[in-house]
Amino acid sequence: MQITVKILNGQEVRLEVSASDQISLVKRQVYEKLEIPVLQQRLIFRGKTLPDSSTLRDHHIVDGSKLHLSVKKQSEGASSGNNSEFFGLLRDLLRSHFSEQDTEQVMKKFKEDFKTWVWSLSLDDIERMAALHLREASDEQ
Repeated sequence: MQITVKILNGQEVRLEVSASDQISLVKRQVYEKLEIPVLQQRLIFRGKTLPDSSTLRDHHIVDGSKLHLSVKKQSEGASSGNNSEFFGLLRDLLRSHFSEQDTEQVMKKFKEDFKTWVWSLSLDDIERMAALHLREASDEQ
């Protein structure tokens, strides 16, 4: 089925979903289409905020339904590790070597690969990286 997600500023996007999809999956689709981080999204249907763990069916969302998206402000601490800043720098680098069309193709594939890589990290992988960075930071002092 198809639903529409409308951002409060007026922009809309249509998504192909299933009634059994969790709200968290819908938010990931919104991220893929609009690049709004999942943690900053709040989906609203009939005046109620939709919890990530619930399904579209739980809220009687059917084909043609319209959800509203409220974008939460990014916390100050999160701004230093901003993905859009990273991807902006990467896009600038690619533009210096490739055409605009090729740059966009490479960016799209890179984002898909990057997302797959991040989601494949285990807790052990994250612990190892954190320990390494903490050691490096203490060595610099």
